[in-house]
Amino acid sequence: MGARAKDYQRLADALKADPLARNALLQLLLSGKLTKFDVSGRKTDLLEQLVAVDKQVLAQGVSRADLIRSLLIEINDPTNPAQRERLTCATIAASVVLIRANPVEYVRLVAGLASPSGSVKTVNGTVLRRNIDWANENDGGRTTSVRLL
Repeated sequence: MGARAKDYQRLADALKADPLARNALLQLLLSGKLTKFDVSGRKTDLLEQLVAVDKQVLAQGVSRADLIRSLLIEINDPTNPAQRERLTCATIAASVVLIRANPVEYVRLVAGLASPSGSVKTVNGTVLRRNIDWANENDGGRTTSVRLL
């Protein structure tokens, strides 16, 4: 089994208990989105970024399973049912646009915000920082990745 197949299997195995996320991973593979390169010129793809998230050190309070689950489901369907009623929210609207334009960059940004430092530099050099109350109970049912962003 090649390294790329092992990476895919690593994610699939981590999602055994979550059929929705596992199906999203499979759909991304079958659609070609999982191995499509970042459109901003970096030599990385969605699979590589997701595996990096699976291996990275996360900030206290960030659930790896929830983070990977939400990333997969959102990228597979940016307007997934859990978010449809909230598309007026600026964060949700921006997330949908970014996911459609460059899902690899979306994962990279969320991963940076999920890190212990809670910050990440955008392509244009702006530094995004995780909001200190990102995990409050007033999230309106939003996913981990959207709350971080």
